[in-house]
Amino acid sequence: EIDLKVRFSYLFENVLKSHPPTKNNPKATARAFLKTRGLNPDNIDFEQGKITVNGEVYQTVGFRIDKDTINHRLIDYSGKDKTRNYGEYSGKIWKNKKLNFKQPIYITEAVIDSLSLIQGAGYQSVSCLSASHLPKNFYQSLPKQVQIVIAFDHDKAGIEAIHKHRKFLIENCNISESNISIELPPKCKDWNDLLQESLQQNKPLTEISEWKWNEWRGRLLIEEKMGTFKVFHSTYSERHYGAYRFYEGILICRGETWLISSKKEGKGKGAGIIPVSTRILNGNLTLLYDLVDETLPYENKVRHRFRWEPKNGQPSILEMNSESFGKPENFSVRMIAYRGLWFGNPNQLKSYIEYFFRLNSPRIRQLTAFGYDPKSYCFVFSYRLYDADGKRFEIGKNAYFEKQKLSPFLEKSSISKIGEIDYSTLLDHLYGAFGNRGLLALGFWVASIFSHVVFDEFRFFPFLSLYGDPRTGKSFLVLLLNRLFGLDMEGLPATKDNTSKGEKRRMSQFSSMVIPMLEAQQGSTRFDFNDLLPMYNRNPAQTRAATSNNNETIEIPFHTTLAFVQNHEQFKTRAAMERVVSIPFADTDLTDESFEHFQKLSEYSPEKLSAFGDHIFKKRKYFEEAIVNAVSTFSDLLVEKGVRANRIADNHAIAFAGFALLNSLIEWKTEEDVRSLTEYMVQLGKTKIETARSETPSADTFLEMLENVADGNGVKRKENNIYIRLGDALKAVEWPKSNSKELIAEFKRHDNFKGYITHRIFGNGPQKVWHFEMQPLSDM
Repeated sequence: EIDLKVRFSYLFENVLKSHPPTKNNPKATARAFLKTRGLNPDNIDFEQGKITVNGEVYQTVGFRIDKDTINHRLIDYSGKDKTRNYGEYSGKIWKNKKLNFKQPIYITEAVIDSLSLIQGAGYQSVSCLSASHLPKNFYQSLPKQVQIVIAFDHDKAGIEAIHKHRKFLIENCNISESNISIELPPKCKDWNDLLQESLQQNKPLTEISEWKWNEWRGRLLIEEKMGTFKVFHSTYSERHYGAYRFYEGILICRGETWLISSKKEGKGKGAGIIPVSTRILNGNLTLLYDLVDETLPYENKVRHRFRWEPKNGQPSILEMNSESFGKPENFSVRMIAYRGLWFGNPNQLKSYIEYFFRLNSPRIRQLTAFGYDPKSYCFVFSYRLYDADGKRFEIGKNAYFEKQKLSPFLEKSSISKIGEIDYSTLLDHLYGAFGNRGLLALGFWVASIFSHVVFDEFRFFPFLSLYGDPRTGKSFLVLLLNRLFGLDMEGLPATKDNTSKGEKRRMSQFSSMVIPMLEAQQGSTRFDFNDLLPMYNRNPAQTRAATSNNNETIEIPFHTTLAFVQNHEQFKTRAAMERVVSIPFADTDLTDESFEHFQKLSEYSPEKLSAFGDHIFKKRKYFEEAIVNAVSTFSDLLVEKGVRANRIADNHAIAFAGFALLNSLIEWKTEEDVRSLTEYMVQLGKTKIETARSETPSADTFLEMLENVADGNGVKRKENNIYIRLGDALKAVEWPKSNSKELIAEFKRHDNFKGYITHRIFGNGPQKVWHFEMQPLSDM
């Protein structure tokens, strides 16, 4: 009895796990696999073996060709090339018994297909082991009178192989051309597919509806290759015909597109209706799907994505909007760019469009952002997708995700492949290179991935600032963190070369991801730091009036998070500073040991690093279910430890929650081991309260940096007073000259400012100096 599963279940079921080999049944896995293919293992001579592919061991079902040669079919293997031949198989075939040359011999690609024809149709069949293998010795040993039926798969490789095998048989063997025929299963199917369908329908293989057209499909293939268009159309009309007993409509022949219509010929009783064939395109255009942009309410913007196969040239994918597709002059111009020539008239184009629409190609939603898609609850990247349960799907051959019917935003920085990585070792190097700064920054990145969950609960999400001395690894850190989550991108350089709208549109291309803003400085960037306030609550990055007479507006959405990478923080107002988690970097953090870890981190390829994020996306439910409670818990802890500003406590708790949940998931360190990170976070929160109180943050930062500058040409200290000669002091701390006017303005408002005075403290006579009183910050 055949234990047939749902069709194609072998693609999803782990046969080895369900049917492992045992001492009493060493072929259990192979036997179960044959059953899933609808084959009766009791009537088949087979073996079970093992083959290693890319470091992984797979069970196989083996079919012996002779004592030295065997054909293996991999089990539970989802890659290409599922068969392997061992031994010298050139010129040989598989057969299940001695051949009877008085009966037709069906030649198939795979042993599974031959077994399907033998069991289902009672045919005599042999396998040539693969489409690319030409068994010359076998073919040349056949007697003249034998009938050969080439019965390969109905796909591109199978069709190419059919012509190659047929040509060899005609030119190099004793068999006459009339004794060589072709039979094909339906397009994109093989004989085992049909066997399974017959068993599901509880019918013999020879009685399913498609069986009677096997020989017709073979004749049609040869007529297209060798015959005239008239004979090809006549053959095609045997199955597809209308009122006049011949086919009318679009027909593809020899790589070109034809339109078949009809006309009346003759007069009186001798009059009749005959077909009229018109070549309309020098290639084959296939409508793969419609791309639908649903971002505007009550209006769908649609683009049509085609596969274009010119008669002479390489296939390509092209897109057209409805206007290019619907107007003959636009369509003709669009096709010329791809070496396509349209020969038809407007009415023929309408017939062509109607032909496409009758095929009912799928409508695919086009995404406008890289990352989280709230409508499907999926994380969608350029090459892969993670559904609501964290299951990963690779993009299909037609550049969209078939199950979800989604076309991704094509981000040029997306990492296409995923490698392998040891998570704990990576974190060891991250901590060794950057200490608690690196762990908290990683926590912010993790929390940002699930920022849609955090925002839905708290209605805000903070920003990150990595600031401090140059050449301390800030830019490398953000590149590393982005690579962890599939982006090979350092960030967005915030320069005046950008337009404000361009920057905002770039931000809108990401959702629940981190966009580093590199060296954004007041006066040298288009970015407006006042935008942080509305962006904190995820209001649109920009709203403008639509070019219409009604009350419509157009918004640039903001669903991402920002990380500012800068030598000096540029946040001027208390409101902006409170909304940023600030992590300082200093030269003193660099040691020989940290440099060694830094070097180790730089050796990781983008593909290996992306495996880290892959693990997190697969475990997304864990984070989504826990992160809200974790944020609340850590926020309460911060307040209890002295961070008594709720907004600041909440913001720092979000970054810490990201790391804490990650650490719990991969079990890198115990709570006691990461206690220093908790203390570090508390200190950052307290420092933020102090700096956010000030309306002179640039002056505060400048004076803080001078603490590391010894007395000299720029700075002199006397008791609790500090005297600054500004030009030399600016050079000593490498302060940007473009920011000096704002710095001077803040000097005059600073709480510790005593005056801009003439003094002799630097020697060389009286000089103008800035005088401040030195007072330590509160411990609050």
